[in-house]
Amino acid sequence: MSELDLDEACLGNNMPKFILHLMVVNRLLHGLNKSSHLKVMIKVRSRLDSIWVLMKDIGAGVL
Repeated sequence: MSELDLDEACLGNNMPKFILHLMVVNRLLHGLNKSSHLKVMIKVRSRLDSIWVLMKDIGAGVL
């Protein structure tokens, strides 16, 4: 399950794909085990002259 909350002010901006890829892979590797469900929430916000990507997961964590 996943949830995306995207600030429309961020549309039209480019971001290297590998940045999001690394964040999502890290969440999958450390947040999921065979007996758990993983929920990933991604928020993208425009702040001054920057784009902020906030990611939160509800999963097993690092054991």
